[in-house]
Amino acid sequence: MQDHPEPPREAPGDAIGAQAERTFALNMRALREELGVSQAGLAKKLERVGIQLDSTAITRIEKHADGTTGRTIRLSEAVAIAKVLNTSLANMVLPARSSLFEQLSHATEELESATDAADTANRHRDDAEEKVRTLQSRFVEREVPSLQEILRYTARDLHRLAGTWSEQRESFKQQRINLAKNADTTDPETESRLLQLEEKELICLDVLYRIEDAAKIRAGWRRQ
Repeated sequence: MQDHPEPPREAPGDAIGAQAERTFALNMRALREELGVSQAGLAKKLERVGIQLDSTAITRIEKHADGTTGRTIRLSEAVAIAKVLNTSLANMVLPARSSLFEQLSHATEELESATDAADTANRHRDDAEEKVRTLQSRFVEREVPSLQEILRYTARDLHRLAGTWSEQRESFKQQRINLAKNADTTDPETESRLLQLEEKELICLDVLYRIEDAAKIRAGWRRQ
């Protein structure tokens, strides 16, 4: 049985060189795009400093950025590329240290921070809305005044009381409209909730009528 020769192993230096070329190509492409320079434009800039690289060669160099085999980058070319991109050769071989990558990193961090803040704000809003609904229900169910109680209010107090109950009625009405618009009204739970809100609207309306009656009675007292 004939032995098959083992494939040549990649020397450690080859792996380091490949990584350096990939990093250089990543930074090269990122900086070029950030500056708004096309590959042809970069070729012209390099020609002015004595480096002959056409856009095809630049495309092949930037292939390293995608992890594929590209054109080998000569040291003189690397120095010139760094120069025309307004950076240093040292920065070009540092892992993802170009300003474009830094901006992307910062933007990602800001997005994550904003998302966390939005989630927290949404939770606080939901808690507040639930508290308001609970207090509204208690207010309607436990604080409905009788006509005799309302007659104890002054004219100014009656005006404020009417405003409070009018706001309550409008709040329940808006909740009912939003629920009917955004939920399945055929769902028994939704239907029950709609009826509850409508009932609370009617309670508020009843109190408003009592306040109106009290105002008329008080006006009659003043005329006597």
